[in-house]
Amino acid sequence: MTKAEVYQLIAVGEGLHLDLKRSMDSKHAKTMVSFANTKGGKLVLGVEDDGTVNGHNLSNANQASIEQVARNCDPPVFIELESVDMDDGLKVTVISVPKSTNPPHRCTQGYFLRVGSESIKMSTEQLTAYLNVHGKLGFDERVRPEYQWKQVYSDAKIALYKSFLSQEAQALGDDIVLGNLGLVNNTHPTNAGLIFLSNEAVVQVPQFRVRCVAYNGADTGSDILDQKDFGEDLIQVIEDSVGFIKRHLNTAIKVVGLKSETTLEIPEEALREVVVNAVVHRDYNIKGANIKVEVFANRVEISSPGSLPSGMEEKELGKRSLARNADIANVLSRTPYMEKLGTGITRIGSAMRKANLAKAEYQVTTGFFTVVLKRPNQTSTPEAAEITPQVKALLKSMDDEMSRAEIMQLLELSDSKYVRESYIQPALNQGFIAMTLPDTPQSKHQKFKLTDIGLSLKKNLK
Repeated sequence: MTKAEVYQLIAVGEGLHLDLKRSMDSKHAKTMVSFANTKGGKLVLGVEDDGTVNGHNLSNANQASIEQVARNCDPPVFIELESVDMDDGLKVTVISVPKSTNPPHRCTQGYFLRVGSESIKMSTEQLTAYLNVHGKLGFDERVRPEYQWKQVYSDAKIALYKSFLSQEAQALGDDIVLGNLGLVNNTHPTNAGLIFLSNEAVVQVPQFRVRCVAYNGADTGSDILDQKDFGEDLIQVIEDSVGFIKRHLNTAIKVVGLKSETTLEIPEEALREVVVNAVVHRDYNIKGANIKVEVFANRVEISSPGSLPSGMEEKELGKRSLARNADIANVLSRTPYMEKLGTGITRIGSAMRKANLAKAEYQVTTGFFTVVLKRPNQTSTPEAAEITPQVKALLKSMDDEMSRAEIMQLLELSDSKYVRESYIQPALNQGFIAMTLPDTPQSKHQKFKLTDIGLSLKKNLK
């Protein structure tokens, strides 16, 4: 490797294929076996966790020590050693570990897999499942030779993703960053890359589609209020799906004087975590099935194709992490959309508990993994009223004085009675809007305007 290539690796940072260590220690054998058991990787010695190069000399003694650690693994891990000259007369040692052709490997600490930037010990069940599926190429890492990545990836999406990385990584060429993250292979995209960076991922990966439906009742036989399909790219799908749910949930408002505070009836943090888990961990090998986001009168359900990953049991949810799509999880974990791997279930529980809501329900079947978030009872008091999605849409749309016909046109609705009963009258009753001609409510010149409370509330609505 060249000095420049090492600095490029350091700039991208630790992850699925890279670990940085100050020096070699026998405990780092777990890193070697995790790379060999997963997708391969590089262990760079002489670099601090923050990327500072402090140097490591590949002396005969150090080389013998490193090779002994690799030989002590069972079976031995194949490695390649290279000393690279860096700035200021320093050197680093690069230990390259290819994906094994004879896994699984273990060290004295056990069997390990690489999950994000961590080496995770496999349980007995996980090891059994690993042995059963060994040799099966992960969906997200498959190369799509029918496409050229420069033709299907969006420059804007690449720029957005790179903005989440360090300044050093942002300065690198797109091909270097995307290659190190497993999003391209030579000139071709991978499935993970298409899902993150394509202009319309659902065209190249049809099963990436997320279908959102809002019902006017508590079951799928109820009338459909709204339905949307999303499939642009992974980050946009997260935003679109969460936005869809929020549009069909009530917002609690507390009015103090002329000021108001708003709270979504189900915490957005919980909604976002469930959607992220669905798009990251679904089984993309199942074609013809899409993630479903359903908003009912009493709950929200998010279902993703595929049961739990092989080797993981329902009782381990929130305690153990096993990424079905390691590349997708690794790439998203470098953005604000996903924190530490394996903590989503815990954050969902915490958010629901803080909101005094029922615990999230997890339903595991052979074909789907479903999360159910219960909506609170729809109550209303003068101190904490509920604003319906219809009233919320009305307030967000209104600016100047508007007639009912103008409101209907703005909302793209044609049923005059529905607009009056579901939009205008509730907003009047709650004091969010007022008539311009209150003494003659049936006047053909009647218009409606936002009150001070309505204006304050509009500022808080998202």
